[in-house]
Amino acid sequence: MLLTGQPDSRYLEPFRELARDPWLPGSVENYIRDVLGVSLERKEG
Repeated sequence: MLLTGQPDSRYLEPFRELARDPWLPGSVENYIRDVLGVSLERKEG
């Protein structure tokens, strides 16, 4: 975690990009499926 005295757009933009995508990042999907043994199914919203 990086704390700044005020909001810094350089650190906000990656989170904004994540928020635009409704799906989990591929690495998270792989972890859930491969390590936790849980199958995932995408449903169109």
